[in-house]
Amino acid sequence: MSVLLLLLLLVGFLLSRRLVPDATPAERAAWTGLWTLAGAPIIAFQLALLRGVFLGADEVGLVAVVVLVASLWRAQPRALTLPRRDDWIAFGLAALAFVGIAGHHHHADFLIGVASYLGTGETECFYMQTFSLFEPLNPGRENPAMDVLFGIASSPGNTAFTTPLLSILGPGTFRFVHAAFAALLALFTWSILRRWGLRPAVAGAWTLAAVFNPGVLFIEVLDRNFIALVLSLALFHALCFLPRRHLLHGLLFGLCAGAGLRFLGLLYVVPMLLLKAPWRPTQKSWLILVGGFFAAFAFNLPHLPHHGLHSLGETSSVVDLAVEAARWGRRTPFLPLNVGPYYVVQAVGSLGLMWIALVFAGAAKGLEERPRQVVAALLFLVLPLLVLSTQRDWLQVDKTRIGVAGYLPLLLLPALAMQARLRVLLISLGLALVVGVTAARLAGPVDPTAYARHPVFQRETPAWAEHARAHFAKLSVLPDFGRLFLKSEHARKRVEEQVVADRLFPRTDTPVHRWLFGDRRLELPEARLGGDFVDLCIDLDKLVTDPDGALCEGGAPLVDLSDPEGRLDVHFKQARVSWQDELVGVAVLPGSEIEALGELYIELNALTSFGQDDLGFEQVDVVSHAVPVRPSAAPPSALTALPWPEQGPTVVVRVPADLRVLVRWWLVDGVTGQPHRVESWSLEGGRAVFHPLEPESYL
Repeated sequence: MSVLLLLLLLVGFLLSRRLVPDATPAERAAWTGLWTLAGAPIIAFQLALLRGVFLGADEVGLVAVVVLVASLWRAQPRALTLPRRDDWIAFGLAALAFVGIAGHHHHADFLIGVASYLGTGETECFYMQTFSLFEPLNPGRENPAMDVLFGIASSPGNTAFTTPLLSILGPGTFRFVHAAFAALLALFTWSILRRWGLRPAVAGAWTLAAVFNPGVLFIEVLDRNFIALVLSLALFHALCFLPRRHLLHGLLFGLCAGAGLRFLGLLYVVPMLLLKAPWRPTQKSWLILVGGFFAAFAFNLPHLPHHGLHSLGETSSVVDLAVEAARWGRRTPFLPLNVGPYYVVQAVGSLGLMWIALVFAGAAKGLEERPRQVVAALLFLVLPLLVLSTQRDWLQVDKTRIGVAGYLPLLLLPALAMQARLRVLLISLGLALVVGVTAARLAGPVDPTAYARHPVFQRETPAWAEHARAHFAKLSVLPDFGRLFLKSEHARKRVEEQVVADRLFPRTDTPVHRWLFGDRRLELPEARLGGDFVDLCIDLDKLVTDPDGALCEGGAPLVDLSDPEGRLDVHFKQARVSWQDELVGVAVLPGSEIEALGELYIELNALTSFGQDDLGFEQVDVVSHAVPVRPSAAPPSALTALPWPEQGPTVVVRVPADLRVLVRWWLVDGVTGQPHRVESWSLEGGRAVFHPLEPESYL
């Protein structure tokens, strides 16, 4: 496999030389890395889709050889430029980005995706789309199920970067590709800033900030929106500094258009044409540009008969949605703000007011020297925000990451502010504050039709809406790394990966287990429970109405972790609170997380009761039905739980004094049982701390 990787690297290098003849060594590394990931692999992916076959190492290798020969045809030898000081700095920044993001990556999501795909055969996410074309995960199937692959409202563009490599890199593919795109983010950011004339120290500092900031680190898995962000930087770089490379522009625009959510990258045609405005196109150059676009975009074409182009999973046109959004200004239930302002507040809250102020100051400074480039950079963010502002039903948690795809101006423009006047900086800080505060107030009435399109177990109340908005809209002056919560605890992630692997793949004699873990046996960390035990009383009602007073006193423990025999029992009660009209299902399922992670989860709205059995035990299962329709009998998957008939809002647990307790609030689709979102309170320092929209480590 190492030979095949070297072959792909050679193909990437030769393609970069053909598409970008003149480049510094650092830029050559960036283009080589990009075309290593997107050259022969994507061609092989497209051929697999056209032929309807599984994609393996042999197919990728054959395509790589053909591309290698084609790259050498009529190629003129060029002298290699030796790296200089700037290049070595860029290589060091890229290495830091690769290692840092590889450690930040959350591999448990990959394992959950494998188990889910094997259990359902569906392609409900980016990961599972990749699995549908990988033969070892489809035993007994002669050809891929193409209808399954294209059956969800998600373009397959990002799948093209992972499926060809899965047969080469194995289970580490997603971590590797995530880290590789982070390295490309560093290289392209550095190159753009240096070409703008910034000093190495400033360019280097902002390159690291572009990779390691809360907005980007919020994504701890390989995500389509992160890929789209990096591709947008490559496109911007090519348009600004390689104006006559029309084939390169077309290829990169095609990749951008297909890599994001539902072809949102097609909007980049506007900044692309703006940057090419002085261009006097000939028929040949137009054909090259359009041909390059379709050559890169072609793998998305089979998706169109299933879903069309009208918008991001909607059934109405963008025009109709825009009119509706302007007329009613409604928001999705359980989303703190309207969709557009929501992404603005997310960016301001994560990056901080000072960062956003530097964006405004950098834009003002850049408009003096390179106005077209600065305006084009801003359009990479503004245009997607305008389209997103028209969207409805923003319940799913993965949609919180879409805004990152447009972060290009937020990563580049602050560096230009280093040359701005103090007066401009002060005005920009005031403008950032106005934008943040104003956006945080743009919360329209709830769209009641969303409940019909996405039935959920509970309904939003004004109390919950005010609580969620107050915490989500908190603004800080500096980047707020506290928003990352469990995403920033890398040692915990490694243990969680072991816990997930042990739970989902307990047998060692299966082909999938051997593919995932080889011959090694999984060993969980030793038990961490012990020491002093305390009774922790939680008032569920005050979690929303008075978080500082949510920890109470008194009552008999519902769960007693001091008893080793009781640690595997399931406990369930239904509680009445003021911030939800329906009864809250409260479940405590002590398990491997307690001993391995040192965490106890109290789940709200995740399970519901189907009544008691003949012995008086509660029969509970995940929420998978629409209210008020309730099945008459418990499903076969139901768990037997110890009941607690009292419906008061307090829950008392006896736990080790150093155990972390998380109260997790679930929003679950009532028809499919699919969790839309998990938000949580961590009980720290005698108070409950709410963590809005913090889910990947949980799902």
